[in-house]
Amino acid sequence: MLSSNTERLSSRARRPVRNPESIVHRARLHHALTGALTGQVPVVSICAPAGSGKTTLLVDWADRLAHTAPRGPSLAWATLTERHNSAAAIRAEVHAAVSEAIGFGTAGDSHHSAALENLAAGLQAIDTPIWLVLDDTHVLHDPGALTTLEQYLRWDHPQLRIVLAGRYEPPLALQRMRMEQRILEIGYHDLAFTAGETAAMLAEHQVRLSERDLDKLMARTEGWAAGVRLAGMSLASHPDPARLLADFSGDHRAVADYLIDEVLTGQPEHVREFLLRTSIAEEFTADLAEQLTGNSEARRILGELERRNCLITRTAEAPPAYRYHPLLRDYLRAEVGRIGRSAVEQLEHVAAGWYAQFGDALLALEHALKAASTDDVLTVLEQSGLSLVLDGHGTAVSRFIARASRNTREQPLVQLICAAAALAEGSASVARSILAEYDRGAAALEFDTTRTQTRRLATLRAALMLQCTTFDGDAVPDAADTAAAAAGSGDAELDAFALLQAGLAEHARGRLDAAAELLESAVQHARIASGTRIVQSTLAARARLQLGSGSLTTAEATANEILEIARHEHSPDGDGVHTAWLTLAWCDFLRAADTEAAAGHAQLTADRLRTHNPGLAREAALLARLCRVDDAPADRATARAVYESFWATIAAHPAPGFLELATIPVVHALLRAGETGPLTELLRWTTESATRSGEPETVRAIVDLSANRPSRVRDTLSPIIAGTVICASSATLVSAVVTEAINAAQRNHTPRAHWALTEALRHAAAEQVVRPFVDASGPVRALLIAGTGRFGRVEEFAAQVRSALPTGDRANEPIALTVRELELLRELPSWRTADQIAADMCLSVNTVKTHLRGIYRKLDVTSRRAAVARAQSLGLL
Repeated sequence: MLSSNTERLSSRARRPVRNPESIVHRARLHHALTGALTGQVPVVSICAPAGSGKTTLLVDWADRLAHTAPRGPSLAWATLTERHNSAAAIRAEVHAAVSEAIGFGTAGDSHHSAALENLAAGLQAIDTPIWLVLDDTHVLHDPGALTTLEQYLRWDHPQLRIVLAGRYEPPLALQRMRMEQRILEIGYHDLAFTAGETAAMLAEHQVRLSERDLDKLMARTEGWAAGVRLAGMSLASHPDPARLLADFSGDHRAVADYLIDEVLTGQPEHVREFLLRTSIAEEFTADLAEQLTGNSEARRILGELERRNCLITRTAEAPPAYRYHPLLRDYLRAEVGRIGRSAVEQLEHVAAGWYAQFGDALLALEHALKAASTDDVLTVLEQSGLSLVLDGHGTAVSRFIARASRNTREQPLVQLICAAAALAEGSASVARSILAEYDRGAAALEFDTTRTQTRRLATLRAALMLQCTTFDGDAVPDAADTAAAAAGSGDAELDAFALLQAGLAEHARGRLDAAAELLESAVQHARIASGTRIVQSTLAARARLQLGSGSLTTAEATANEILEIARHEHSPDGDGVHTAWLTLAWCDFLRAADTEAAAGHAQLTADRLRTHNPGLAREAALLARLCRVDDAPADRATARAVYESFWATIAAHPAPGFLELATIPVVHALLRAGETGPLTELLRWTTESATRSGEPETVRAIVDLSANRPSRVRDTLSPIIAGTVICASSATLVSAVVTEAINAAQRNHTPRAHWALTEALRHAAAEQVVRPFVDASGPVRALLIAGTGRFGRVEEFAAQVRSALPTGDRANEPIALTVRELELLRELPSWRTADQIAADMCLSVNTVKTHLRGIYRKLDVTSRRAAVARAQSLGLL
């Protein structure tokens, strides 16, 4: 049986002896092996670099199998060496291993067919399967030995299963077995230790790491068994484990010795030189390798290194790209210095040029700085510096440049890119300091630049100064100079960036027509530049302008264009994308549509942008609160939380349009809860900050209405209704006219109230703006009911608004949903978007949202989740 076989095998040292105290149990791999061999898979191939734990895994698996399944298969083991490179030697070794496992015959059969017949007879004479492990198969290269091994693999005997293990696969013809799924292949990534397995191995050395330190070790070792084991041994004996872990790398003595002995020894000199020179790059193609080494055989060498599993990984297919294991690269980087500093800097220069040529500007910048070449740095930044910042790499750019020489750091272009990076990370004060240093250098005439460079530097400097001012919320200067400068820099991306800042400045000043013109021009320049992030940024600014003015349909279209670009370019992050989601959430909120989904999008935006764009993040958090106010009781604590969120956003310098979007909903949230104390402060801020007087006057009228001051309400609103006082947002105008309707109704001026409500519906219908009616729901409901049938062209929209208004207790009323509403109700638990549901039902999105409002009204709920719960309780779902 297997237990007795184990004793015999161990006594002859055919299989390595297991140390039960030093092997981590790897159940996932044990199950894979056993499952394959007990099924329809006759061959398992385990190929991985030195130190991956192949033999250790198989020894542990075999021993555990012996103890857990004593009546299971018998195990035969053969460890191959160079002496097995002949057909006879392979036959003899296989025969001896199997004979010892099941006890038959001798190893003397020299003819292969006779050996097979003898082996087959022995296998048929027993009722126990044989699992044959052939370890270190990578040593085989003799054609006869390989042919013999292939015959064993293709020998379809039901009692025999074979496990091959080696550093790399010998040249065997296994393609047909792969196609027939008759072979299980376990590779390097399968053998890599998981975080849990790594922690277990470290525990054998009495080493316990925090989750953060364990993540660091996993990043360094990538689960390579030898690296994990060496780290555990080193950490166990070190007086300061945290420090050792921070410094643990490929040039650590124990790791370096292992790499030399197991990976590098035996490599030809030209291959070792190839490894040294290509370690300059973290990732590289055969083309870059050829440029770094001057070796025209680079492609062949890489193919052979990959085939032999020399701790090299292919990271891309078209064209093939490679990288070395972090610990191997660490060792090689430490060794590359022996070729001389100037030679290393030349290699860095070559890498910088190659990455710049093929579009990886961040790596090009990193290598240019390591090459200690100011010219290389300036070349990269001139071509791609602004793109890097706009693509979200500002922090990395700043970090790289901080390590550069003083001469490099003081270059004008470098200073401006650092200022742009600081602004991208939300630090206007740092940007101002850098720009001041730049101005001192310019005043001292220290800059040696061409006329074109001077023009571009001036454009970038003007745009950054304007961005600083807008960011800080200071009095924004006239953007005309920046816009004029942007018209002739000759760099489409730079022009787009400058026009963007000019448009944002004009928006902040309330010059909406000028802002729209500048932002449209910025979008056009960005499309020419074709950089994803600059296109998204300019579109986001345009969407913001459209949203703030109440043009919800165009704002939605612009936001969806941003998201479509993000999907196409696989870039789901960035301020532009989050602004798009926030825009869509505001649109849903203003239309009183799916406020639950709007709250979710807003909260996600708040979480993603909290660190580097606090203004937008806090605005998103406020919107999430406002969306949830609809579902919460009108208590003072909730209103106070909304108000505090509002002021937190103001403190973080909100984006243009915030006042128009948020102020009136916040006022209504406070009034519903009877929290009137903060209104005076809120009105003061609105009056001081508004770019047009329509917004603060509307807020004043809403507050006066709540205080029962009808004459003041009428006097305040008359200029707005007459058009002599302009509102920045059409939603504000709707709120103003709704307030006038309620004020007239409370004074028993019924005709005036109906006229005002009809005007409000007319202004709101085009963009489906429902929020102002919901905010003033009680009196508006009565006016809508009284005016039913008399709203003319907006009658249908009036019914839509009425269905969106919250109702009182309707628990005892029968639920009468239409057939279409019932169809839509059944879609709600799927949590698909309104767009997706509309496409499947062949309806417009607005029609779906209208039906949703009808469902909410009839079920007496205000959110999708509440509708599902209510429908389930009523047996409708």
